[in-house]
Amino acid sequence: MLFNGLPILNSMRKLSNGFFTWIPLCVVIIGLTGLIYFSIQQTIRMSLNDPQIQIAEDTATALNAGVSIAAVVGSDHVNMAQSLKTWIVIYDKAKKPVAGSGILGGILPVPPSGVFDATEYSAGTLFKENTVTWQPQKNVRQAIVVIPTDKGYVIVGRSMREAEKRETKLFSILALAAGCLLIISLLVHLVFRFIRK
Repeated sequence: MLFNGLPILNSMRKLSNGFFTWIPLCVVIIGLTGLIYFSIQQTIRMSLNDPQIQIAEDTATALNAGVSIAAVVGSDHVNMAQSLKTWIVIYDKAKKPVAGSGILGGILPVPPSGVFDATEYSAGTLFKENTVTWQPQKNVRQAIVVIPTDKGYVIVGRSMREAEKRETKLFSILALAAGCLLIISLLVHLVFRFIRK
């Protein structure tokens, strides 16, 4: 009795064809998932700067109006490596720290010179702030806002730790959802191909 392998070959051919015709749908699912993640991630990241922008603008306005540095900075100290609290550091025109509440390793931190250079300011015009992610040391990531003043710069920042936790959780949820959609769409696609042929 001879074994007829044609039905098996035909089935394998259908599976192979079905898989390749499913690839465009796979690309669409992955692309849409990535777009959703990027959109939400950017919303989380940009909203992280809102308090710093407000504090930095108010601080710069006060300094330009003649309020003393001690009055705007206060006596509080924030350990940037541990705290989630917003901090302020005032810098002079030479980009050297003058006073502030943000402390890292026992000193007022100094970001790269380019962070200051990216700002622009003209008397009587709106502030031009520079918002940037700054990692002064390993596992310390800060969302900072830099605004120039008449006599230097104001930097206000806070930890990105909680925001990054939300981003990681968002990625896990969307990755799981995308995986389930890919599997379901593949199975449905193959079943329909078998039914139609």
